[in-house]
Amino acid sequence: YMNGIAAEFPVFSNLTLGYWVDTGLYHVNWKQGQPLGFGAGEGCAFATGDCVAQWPNVNNGHGAVCTSTASSSDKDLCTHDQVGYGLCDLTTYTSPLPTEYQHFPDPLQGGSVELRDYCPSIDVNMKYCRRNPGEGFFDDPLNSGQTFCESCRCFRSNLVEKQFDVAVSQLTEARCYNTTCQDEATLKVQVSGIWYTCTDNQDISCYPRR
Repeated sequence: YMNGIAAEFPVFSNLTLGYWVDTGLYHVNWKQGQPLGFGAGEGCAFATGDCVAQWPNVNNGHGAVCTSTASSSDKDLCTHDQVGYGLCDLTTYTSPLPTEYQHFPDPLQGGSVELRDYCPSIDVNMKYCRRNPGEGFFDDPLNSGQTFCESCRCFRSNLVEKQFDVAVSQLTEARCYNTTCQDEATLKVQVSGIWYTCTDNQDISCYPRR
């Protein structure tokens, strides 16, 4: 973690530790390096290609870049690391962006942050799953079971209490739920006090509380 943007939950990866060692001024404990999930497993194109063309898209469920503006979709989306959610910061400028930062056919469109090369991403705006926002900060009129805690992460969810008659397509959005890893391939997610087991690329169906 070493850049010009202050992160709420920074990652101190071996890349950062390696930089400190290369300065000749520090000794480091390599065991303290944290996993860097941003771009992990995406190949060289993630670093060398255009972000909109090459990066996985948040709008497809999980990714590092988004392409839907607040005006076209008012639903929150999860961040790439699933620590929070918000709206896409895709912005329309009054003058064209520099050529190297033009990621869309419209040269006026891009993300809101220059240090991210104007690649649009999720603007969390205090909606962090890992931090309790305070009572009353978020409305949950459909009682989706959402909760905030250190081990909570963001998921696309359409969970509501059975008493509400709402179409699934109208309520699928980002929400926070408590999680724990059972092993390297199995995740457990807690909804309204009940733990559900989920393997990779599997949906979770909740049964009614007895």
